[in-house]
Amino acid sequence: MEKSLRKNLIAVGLVFFLTCSGWAQQGSSIAELKQQIAEKEAVDRDPSISPEVRKINRDFLNQQRQELHDALAKSIEDLGRYASQVSLTADQRKFIDAAILSKTADVTELERVIQQDAPLGRDVVAEIPQNSAAQPVAVPASFSSKTVVEKVKSQPVANRTPLISTALFPAASCDVSEVPAVIKTEADRVAADIVAHNEPDRVGNIADRAILFSVIDALTRSDVLKLSALEAYTYIGETTRTDKQLGTTAAAGGSTSAIEKPGWADLVGFAVEHGAIQQQVGDTNLTLSTTPYAFVVPSQEDTAAANRQYGYLKRLGLSASFNISDKNATLANVRRKNLSQYSAKLRLTSERGPNSKEFDARWREVIRPAIQTYLNSLTGGIETLFGNRPETQEARHTFNVTAVTSINQVLTDAKLSTFTGPAKTEAIAKAKVDVSNTILCLLKSQVFDETRAGGTGPFTIDKATRDRLVGTVLPSLIAARKQVGAAKDMYDQMLHDFERRPEASFSFTNNRPQMGAEYGTFNFLYQRYLSNTPIKLTLNAGSSFYHRPDPTLNQTKFRDFITTVSFEGRRDSPFKTTELDLSPMTYALTARYQRLQENRGVPNKKADIAVVQFKLDVPISKGVSIPLALTYANATEFNKEKHIRGNFGFTFDADKFLMVTRLLGFGKK
Repeated sequence: MEKSLRKNLIAVGLVFFLTCSGWAQQGSSIAELKQQIAEKEAVDRDPSISPEVRKINRDFLNQQRQELHDALAKSIEDLGRYASQVSLTADQRKFIDAAILSKTADVTELERVIQQDAPLGRDVVAEIPQNSAAQPVAVPASFSSKTVVEKVKSQPVANRTPLISTALFPAASCDVSEVPAVIKTEADRVAADIVAHNEPDRVGNIADRAILFSVIDALTRSDVLKLSALEAYTYIGETTRTDKQLGTTAAAGGSTSAIEKPGWADLVGFAVEHGAIQQQVGDTNLTLSTTPYAFVVPSQEDTAAANRQYGYLKRLGLSASFNISDKNATLANVRRKNLSQYSAKLRLTSERGPNSKEFDARWREVIRPAIQTYLNSLTGGIETLFGNRPETQEARHTFNVTAVTSINQVLTDAKLSTFTGPAKTEAIAKAKVDVSNTILCLLKSQVFDETRAGGTGPFTIDKATRDRLVGTVLPSLIAARKQVGAAKDMYDQMLHDFERRPEASFSFTNNRPQMGAEYGTFNFLYQRYLSNTPIKLTLNAGSSFYHRPDPTLNQTKFRDFITTVSFEGRRDSPFKTTELDLSPMTYALTARYQRLQENRGVPNKKADIAVVQFKLDVPISKGVSIPLALTYANATEFNKEKHIRGNFGFTFDADKFLMVTRLLGFGKK
C-alpha cells in the first residue's frame, strides 16, 4: 500500500510539474505576443505611416492576434485539463477558475477586436497577476473550463460571436446618485483595491453581494422597506494606540524623547533616532524592542485565541539600543561593543485595548454574534439568488467578465504609469472614481434595470424567489444590520473606555555611555487622560545607581534622581495611506528635571539639569512614524552651557503594520 501511495504521489507530482512547465512556456509566449501586438497597434495609430507600411503592419497584427487567440485557448484548455486530473482544495479551485475567467475575458475582447478590425480596447500587455490565489474572484458553480474551451474552439474566429456580450461601459455613463450606500461602499472599496494592485479580476470579490443588493434594490425601490436601510461600518482598534515607547530613553545619545512611555510593541518595534537630550554630543541610535510573546507566537498566528493563551507574556517588554553613529559601518555597529542601552519593563496594570482578555470576552459575547447573524443572513440571500439557479449564475458570470473587460479599458485609458508626483495622486483618485462608477453602471444596466418582479425581466426572478428575498432575506438583513450598528456603537465605546484607562509599568535600563561608567536606572512610568479632556498625561519618576562608582570623579553609588511630566494631544494624520489606519498624529510638551549628584560643587557643571521639549510624531505609512523634536536644556551632564537642539528619527511598529494589513485583507474578502 505504501508503494502504491508513493507511485500515486509521484504521478500527481509529474502531472503538476509538466502542467506548470507548460503554463510557464505558454505564459511567456502570451506575454511576448501581447507586447508585439501593443507595438504594432501603436504603429497602426500613427497617422504619419504610409498606406503600404500600414497594410503590412495590419497583416502582421491580424496574424499575431490569431496566434494570441490560439495561445489563450490552449492555455484555457490546459487549465481545464489540469483541474480535471488532480484533486484541488477550494482555494486552489478558485485560483484555477480565476485564471480561466481572466483568459476567457482576453479571448472575448480579442474576438471583438478581430471582428471589428480595431485596436484592442483592453490592455492586453498586462498578464494575469501571480498572486491571484490570495484574492480569487467569485466564479459561478456552473462555470466550466471545458465548456469555455469548446465555445472558444468550436468555430473559426472570423465567423465566431463573442462568448458573452461585453459592451464597454465608460466611466460616469449613467446616473448613480440613487445607488444605496451599502452598494456604493462595496464598489468604492473594491475600486480602490483594483487600482492599487492593477488587478481588474478583484471585482469578483464583491460580485455576489453587489448583485444580491442590486436585485433587492430593484425589487424594493417602491416599498417602504428599502435596501438603503443598510449601512456600512468599519471595525478598527490597535492602530489608535499612542502609549508605546519604541525609541531609546533620554539618557542615551540619539534619543528623540525626553520622557519614557509605559507601553511597548507586543511583537517587534524598531527605531532609528538622531540627536541628544542630556548628552553633550548627538549620536544616532538603533533601538529594537519586543516581548517573549513574539518568540512563542508567530505574527501570522497572532490571533485572539493565541492572546488568550499566551497574553501574559506581553507583560514583559525587552529592548536594546545600539550606537550606529559610524556611518561607514552602520550594520557592523549592531554588536555588543556598540550596545548603548538595554532594558526590561514590567506592566503593572492589566492589558488594555483590543488584545486584552476582557476586551476579547466582550467581543465574543456581544459583538461577534451580531456580526455572525448578519453574515448568516447575507449568505442565505446569496444562496436564495444563486443556488440551483443556472440563469442567475450565468448572469453573475456575464457581470464578472463584462466588469473585468470594462475596468481594463478604464485602467488603460487612465495611463497611470505616465504620471508622477501630485499629478499621479490626482490620476489615481480619478481612476478609483471611474472604476467605481463603471461597476455601479454595470450593476444598474445588467442587474437593476433587468430585474422585474414575477420573472418578466431578462434577469429572471420568479415570484417565489422575489417573495423570499423581499419578505425574508431583506428584513433579516436589516434587523441583523441594526444589531451590527448597536454592536459597532458598543465597540467604539469599548475602545474609548479601554483607551482612557490608566496604564503603569516599571522599567530597569542599563546604560553603557561612551564616556563614563555604566549605571542602571529604575523608573516608574504612568499614563492617563486628564479627566474628560483629550489631553494625555505621562509621568516618570526614578533614580540611577552606578555599578562601580569612581570616587575620583566625585561618584557615589547613588547617581541621580529624575522626574518628568508630559502633556500629549492628538489629531488625525494627513498622511494616512488607508482609511483603515487610524494612527493619529501626536504632539507633546514635556518638562524634565534631573538632580545629578556628582556635579555638586564641580566648576563648569550643574547638578540641577532642566529640559523642556516639544515633540511631534507623524505617522506616514502603515506602522511607520517620523518623530520630530525641539529640545531646550539649561545644561548637559558635562557642562553648564545652555543649548537648543533638534531631534528626529524613524520608528516602525509591527503590531500596527500587521493589524492594518489584516484589516485590508478582511476588506477584500
